[in-house]
Amino acid sequence: MVGWAYDPDSKKPEGEAENTKGWKGIDVPKTASQELTLAVICSDSFDDDRHDLAWWDELQANMTAKSWIGGNGRFGDVFPCWQYKIKPAEVYRGGLDHQLRNPLLLLGETYDLATPVQSAKRLHAAMGDANSRLLIHHGYGHSSRDRSECTEKIKRDLFLHGKWPKDGTTECFADTKPFPPEDEHKSEARFGTQEWKETTLMAKRKSFF
Repeated sequence: MVGWAYDPDSKKPEGEAENTKGWKGIDVPKTASQELTLAVICSDSFDDDRHDLAWWDELQANMTAKSWIGGNGRFGDVFPCWQYKIKPAEVYRGGLDHQLRNPLLLLGETYDLATPVQSAKRLHAAMGDANSRLLIHHGYGHSSRDRSECTEKIKRDLFLHGKWPKDGTTECFADTKPFPPEDEHKSEARFGTQEWKETTLMAKRKSFF
């Protein structure tokens, strides 16, 4: 395909700084495009023979009916798949009770309203311990962006060394609070598991679901 912003076969331009995202020794190619995101979304999308505009119009109506806030915006994420004609090399369509060769790592964050932790818990229950490991990331924001060395270590161990977390559920806490104390070292303020439980609403929060 001509004109891609990201080419996995291209060499990094001389002098370009590494973008390691905190993963020492691992070079992460820099790209400002949505190509990699769309490649994942479209490869995982539902196999439906009806891909005319009427089908997409029906999908948008369904999405906005389920969520009037996010449905229309998220439709913009999937609509480009209308022109995605590439058949994925490896994609799993179920069922969830089939024994997988390797379990999936499911990551859910407690204060993520876009992809709530409750959904990760339901999927883990459906797949079982043999097919999945659940990592609950106690933090704020979307996905695991609220940095936790505990969470990052689990991801590094999996992707770099093929080491899985223990069966069942593992819990990690973010390294910092969303609004650190206003002192001269606030940018370096770090909190452990016990501090999180004692000084935030985490210990007495109620489920949203």
